[in-house]
Amino acid sequence: MRATLPLMFSLALLASASSESATPAVRCETDYGGKAYRIEVRPTADVFAMQTADVGTRFRFSVQWLASRAKLKTFVHELDERSPVLIHAAEYPLPPDVCPSHTVDFGLNKVHSSDLGRELFFQCSAACE
Repeated sequence: MRATLPLMFSLALLASASSESATPAVRCETDYGGKAYRIEVRPTADVFAMQTADVGTRFRFSVQWLASRAKLKTFVHELDERSPVLIHAAEYPLPPDVCPSHTVDFGLNKVHSSDLGRELFFQCSAACE
């Protein structure tokens, strides 16, 4: 029994250290015209790297998690015949010590196109796993 106590203590210490240094899983979900899209967001150090999804034929949703700068950035472009037009940009703080706290929800966003009042909904959240 005495030999297993130090082992159990070491395992408990290892488990608590790994949960404190865990990074959250970040997900963004969009909804347009009754169709849902999901992006599992990966951290990047490249300020030009984006994860992008064309949402229907009207919108392009992009997200960027800059872990070294502790921020999540979202962008929505309206897909025009000539070129995409930026209609939404936002930055959210996402500190590295967010784990092991509860889920962080960045709120529901509603973005409207200039043509016929088309509407895109999106929401991002970070959860520790």
